[in-house]
This record gives sequence, C-alpha cells and structure tokens, in this order.
Amino acid sequence: MSYDLNAYEIFEIAGQIERNGARFYGIATKSIGNPSAKELFLGLSEMENEHEKTFISFLFCANCKI
Repeated sequence: MSYDLNAYEIFEIAGQIERNGARFYGIATKSIGNPSAKELFLGLSEMENEHEKTFISFLFCANCKI
C-alpha cells in the first residue's frame, strides 16, 4: 500500500501523532500513584507538546511557495 502525500499533509499527520501522544501521557499521569513515574509521564507529555509545536511550524513552511 502506498500513499501520495505532500509535505503539508505529512506534517499535519505528524502533529496529530504528537497530540495523541500528549493526550495518552496526560491520561496515564492521572492514573499513576508513584510520584517519580508521574513526573516522568508529565515530562513526556510536555515533550510531545513541544514536538507538536515544531510540526506546526513546519506546516507553515510546507505551505509557503518558495
């Protein structure tokens, strides 16, 4: 199976993957009692949010006509 995606669509999908990851870690954090594990999952969620911001910035570049 192959897909014909442009850069904009790829960065859009990548951003969604990061949003899903951040949501997963956020939900997991609420169910964890161990403070160290909770801190780890919070950090992972924050990293996913930063990754999403990076892909959003790429979206703007991919949409530019150079």
